[in-house]
Amino acid sequence: MDSIHANAEQARDPQMPTEHSPEPGINLLEEVERQLEEIHSASLLAERSFVRVALLLNQVKRAKLWRLKGYRSEQDWIDKVFPQSPAQYYELVRIARQLGQIDQKILEEIGRRKCAYLARLRIHLNGELPGEWIEKARSMDSSAFMQEVRNIIGADKAKPSAAITTLEDAAEKCSGADYMFQCRIFGNDIHVVKTAFERLAQIAGSEKSYGYLLSLLCADFLSGYTEDGEGNIQHQNAFILRIISSLLDQLDYEENDIADRLLGLIAAKIEKYTQNA
Repeated sequence: MDSIHANAEQARDPQMPTEHSPEPGINLLEEVERQLEEIHSASLLAERSFVRVALLLNQVKRAKLWRLKGYRSEQDWIDKVFPQSPAQYYELVRIARQLGQIDQKILEEIGRRKCAYLARLRIHLNGELPGEWIEKARSMDSSAFMQEVRNIIGADKAKPSAAITTLEDAAEKCSGADYMFQCRIFGNDIHVVKTAFERLAQIAGSEKSYGYLLSLLCADFLSGYTEDGEGNIQHQNAFILRIISSLLDQLDYEENDIADRLLGLIAAKIEKYTQNA
């Protein structure tokens, strides 16, 4: 049976190597090596090209040049240029913003993947990037370098002796220590949060980490909505009404009786409050 299968394979491909005819096998191995070398060369070229694109994208973003082609917003342009992976756009812009002060030739030599990790490292170090890390990026292979960066960034995760599952735990256990708090954002909320951080970065400085910017946003919120000591939040009604107003903008007013239903909800709440009072 084995000989039948071997004969069938050779019938489909007359160059199929055998132990008695090694030359076709050697040719096949050489072709595999040649193809892999071409793939490697193409990958290196793509890595350098992505770095150049990153620097160009940052210029486009700063000057809002997408408007020259009639796009209403940056997001509309991103959806057109990066339809499969908008996250790639943000990664490339982050590379340019965080590493733009480094010579372009050095960045191209390092390549996109290692540059992406260098950018993450600079954010983690609050805008600082020791020269030794640039040299490491130039000398180390991608896998080893990225693993070393992951070790540095992930070191904070190993510091707590007990798991921190809530903000209350974080406030109680992490006072005066360098702990990491993580959260997940999904869907359209990603664009909202990203836009808020970008605008705040224009005020506080783009070299600041997202953690620092988030703390500024929280501090600003706390300063505007303080507690009076009895559980009442000052200006809370103005805040809630602003949220309601934004939600009202998303209602489909073509739906039958939507206005009546909305007024009915408000009337019911007022009536319930009046009865309880």
